[in-house]
Formats: sequence, C-alpha cells, structure tokens
Amino acid sequence: MKRKRIQKSCDHRLVQLVEETGDATIATRIGVPRSTPDGWVRRAPRSVTTDATADDALATPRTRVARLEKRNEALRAVLRILVPLLRILKPHPSRLRVPAPEKARLLCAIHRAQGVLGLRRVVAIVGPSASRLRASRNAEQRCLLDNQSS
Repeated sequence: MKRKRIQKSCDHRLVQLVEETGDATIATRIGVPRSTPDGWVRRAPRSVTTDATADDALATPRTRVARLEKRNEALRAVLRILVPLLRILKPHPSRLRVPAPEKARLLCAIHRAQGVLGLRRVVAIVGPSASRLRASRNAEQRCLLDNQSS
C-alpha cells in the first residue's frame, strides 16, 4: 500500500502578509519553496472570518514593515547607481551656478536631511561650509535669494 503524501501548510498570517505586500521573498527567506508564495501573490485574496482584535494588532505593523523594507531596497538600489555616477562626474557646488528656484529646493532638501544626518554629514555631502549654508538659509528667509555673485 502506498503512503499518502502529507500536504504541508503555512501559517495563515504569513500567507496574508505575502498577499498584502506582494513580496514573495518574505516567505522564501524562511524556507518556503518559491512557487508557493508566487501562487499566493497571483491568486485573489480569500475572505476570512476572524477575531479582528487579535490578528489586526500584529498584521498591520508587519505589513507596514514589509512595505518599508521593499521601499528601502528600491532606494538603496537608486543610491547604488547615483553614488558612483556622482563620483565619476565630480560635481562641486563651488563650480556650479544654481538658479534661485533650484537653490531654494536644494536648501529645503538640505534642511530636511540635516534632521536625519546631522549638519556635519550634510556639509560633507553637499560641499559648502556650515556658515555658508546658514547664510543661504537666512537670505532665503529674507527673500534675498537670487543669482548674485558669491
């Protein structure tokens, strides 16, 4: 008599997470064969009746983390392209003329990045000194940011 093959099953929360994010690598990282989560992504989500208080408390942060990891991976890929490109082109702020609207956008981006990276790293990336950045920000606040020679 032949033995019956035992069908393996996966945790429904893992299936739901892969379905919601569309990222099959979440399951393949823990040993699920590649074809299984691909099928979960392709099929329509099943309707499930459950206690909303128990699962939703954990599912929402996991889904959010998975989406953020996917977005982080895409941003890192863009940086892997841009950093070598900038090293090849060797642009330097002291040799560039930046029109006022673009200068205002650049200062806004620098100000936002400063909260995450700190002033020292921002200065190392952008080029001008900290005092020059402060002077530009003060000029921007007084609406004096134009294309005057430095």
